[in-house]
Amino acid sequence: MSKNATFVGFEVGCSISGDIVGLDENGSCDALLEGRGQSDAGLVFGAGVDVGLADRFFLTLDGRYNLGLLNLRWEQSGDTVRSRVWSFMGGIGVLLGA
Repeated sequence: MSKNATFVGFEVGCSISGDIVGLDENGSCDALLEGRGQSDAGLVFGAGVDVGLADRFFLTLDGRYNLGLLNLRWEQSGDTVRSRVWSFMGGIGVLLGA
């Protein structure tokens, strides 16, 4: 089954750890991405499959690619920061209802 959609995302938190030049003592994203936006919008492409197992159980597999379309950096420097995400999901489902 093919899946295509759009998305809108909002930042709910951001922290960075590690030995990164320019990182402040709090691990704040503001230290590296001054003037960053806190929302994004874009396209989602993906596909999934459900395979019946036994009785009311099924195996589900899903893969998606999120393509962010907004520039996440709001400076006039010319740099472009965009989000790109591959995600994969697998699980066991249970049919509910009649």
